[in-house]
Amino acid sequence: MTHLPKKWIIKKPDQAIVQDISDKLNVSRPVASVIVNRGINSVRDADVFLNPNFFDLENPFLLNDMDKAVRRLRQAVDNSEKVLIYGDRDVDGVTAVCVLLYTLRSFGLEPEWYIPCEAGYGLHTHIIEKYTSRPGGVRLLVTVDCGVSNHLEVSFAKSKGIDVIVTDHHEPPDVIPLDADAVVNPKMKGSGYPFKEIAGCEVALKLAQGLLMSYEDYYDKDMVVLDIETTGVHPAIDEICEIAAVKVRNFVVRDKFHSLVRPERGIPGDVIRIHGITAEMCAGAPGIKSTLEKLFDFIGSATIVAHNAEFDLGFINHYAKRAMGKTLDNTVIDTLTMSREFFPFRSHALGSLTRDLGLETMHQHRALDDALATLKVYERLEQVRNTKVKFFLQDHLDIVTLGTIADMVPLVSENRIIVKHGLSALKKTRKYGVKLLTEKFSSTKPLTAQTVAYNIVPMLNSCGRRGRAEMAVELLTTDD
Repeated sequence: MTHLPKKWIIKKPDQAIVQDISDKLNVSRPVASVIVNRGINSVRDADVFLNPNFFDLENPFLLNDMDKAVRRLRQAVDNSEKVLIYGDRDVDGVTAVCVLLYTLRSFGLEPEWYIPCEAGYGLHTHIIEKYTSRPGGVRLLVTVDCGVSNHLEVSFAKSKGIDVIVTDHHEPPDVIPLDADAVVNPKMKGSGYPFKEIAGCEVALKLAQGLLMSYEDYYDKDMVVLDIETTGVHPAIDEICEIAAVKVRNFVVRDKFHSLVRPERGIPGDVIRIHGITAEMCAGAPGIKSTLEKLFDFIGSATIVAHNAEFDLGFINHYAKRAMGKTLDNTVIDTLTMSREFFPFRSHALGSLTRDLGLETMHQHRALDDALATLKVYERLEQVRNTKVKFFLQDHLDIVTLGTIADMVPLVSENRIIVKHGLSALKKTRKYGVKLLTEKFSSTKPLTAQTVAYNIVPMLNSCGRRGRAEMAVELLTTDD
């Protein structure tokens, strides 16, 4: 028998990047080489991959129609409406149902839920008819892990006076359910969501997170994140040479204002070395009066967010009073003050803060980039402050991890964060049925993603395959 010689072709990563990752993250060169060969080419990206941060989960309001979905779901909670959660029989669909069950029950609702087994995947008009025709019937239908391809069934529900929120993660067809009150799907055309490959249960978790965020003071309020660059530190003798403002709602950027400002005097060389703005760059820029008039119109009555607000507003109000006879008297949130309250860092300067928090930023000491960095800092500060949302998310990562692993989505980005922290949550879960599952399959081996995929997931999937998907929901939500 002839044996053909084997030729091993080994990828050769950039050794400079390998060394940088190895040195700065304290990992061996072989590990760093594997990381680089996976296409990870920076220390920050390698750190995110190796040490997924729970707070790096994306803002749910980046999903299309999330604002509409949250408002309608909040209305249902406030009015104690009857809600139907409509899922799918696989583990992703089952866990998505469980997430919303736990969520709505925590708000005092007792929603109905349905998973089609014999009827097949997706919405069915006779099922909708069943739940809506009886007295005191359903007023809101929420789909999980399905619905984006059911435009006819959604239209049928609307004809019955039922509002519909579609949450899904499958590829949208050419014809989508336009009659729905909201369609939440990271794969929708034009979606600004940065990661498309999340599971259906994660989309359900995002809806739950958005609902919890709707009870916070910042919810649905216009805010303007502000930053300036100056020729010095004293408003009486120095000038503004750049202004930027970012209008946001629920931490999502809605509009931007940016302008260089022509100073009446020059810009000192030591200041140019900090922000890089020269007198030549500002030569054709508008003067301070017209710039501030536009800025005031842009801000309106919105809450102002700034890092070291006393400095920024000190300059703005000094020149506004002199040029226009008025000042900004808006509500102000200072992220410098907040950061000193929450974090024991040696420095709370914006650059140091973003670095210590692991936030990705652009160039420092330019107004627009610093305004966007301040927005990221403010969002992170609210995440840390809001223990209720944090506890809720962490408390349900166990179930979402089951659905994420079962759906075989790539374990990168948000999925990696979910599974990394979710496996820890599974080991200490307080949910009775989930605890029984994990104890059964982790008594002789470590609880890993592989353990979940090859042991727990098949057991849960078998319920749906036998036409009894409700058993999986009952197991994952039982408290006795």
